[in-house]
Amino acid sequence: MRYSTSVLLIFMYSTNCLSQEWETQLARHGMSLELLGTGGLGSVNYEHIFNQKEKRFLAFRVGLGFAPKTLDLSEGTNLGLPHGITVNFGRVRFETGVLGNLLFTPEDAQKSVYYLGPMIGYRKQTPGWFFRVFVASYYITGPDSGFFPNLGLAFGFPLHKKEP
Repeated sequence: MRYSTSVLLIFMYSTNCLSQEWETQLARHGMSLELLGTGGLGSVNYEHIFNQKEKRFLAFRVGLGFAPKTLDLSEGTNLGLPHGITVNFGRVRFETGVLGNLLFTPEDAQKSVYYLGPMIGYRKQTPGWFFRVFVASYYITGPDSGFFPNLGLAFGFPLHKKEP
């Protein structure tokens, strides 16, 4: 417990040197490719930024993801509909919110699983691209219900530049 608290505090204070200011309004629509994270093994997401203020904005995202049924990929993959809403604020671009995914097997819709949970992370946002790394803890519904931690990494770009 003491070790994880120390690592979290070091991370939070070390990101102060990476602080960024809003010099321009950000594009409202974007696309991202996420590895691991909400979609399972990977996902492609559409993101919409709204309610942008001087040092805060809200972001909604929805996408299409895939996750293997087994680790060796021998039984194929599941498809997923990852989604979430986050608030991004502060000089360090701290991000927090709620993420979820409806994971289903195309051959058998009865085997669908839904998971939802809180997330925290860091987001680097410029007018031309963004990067996000986060951790989340999901609660899975279904036959194997329970909590599981997850790490995600996303790279994205705006669909159009914001006009000054």
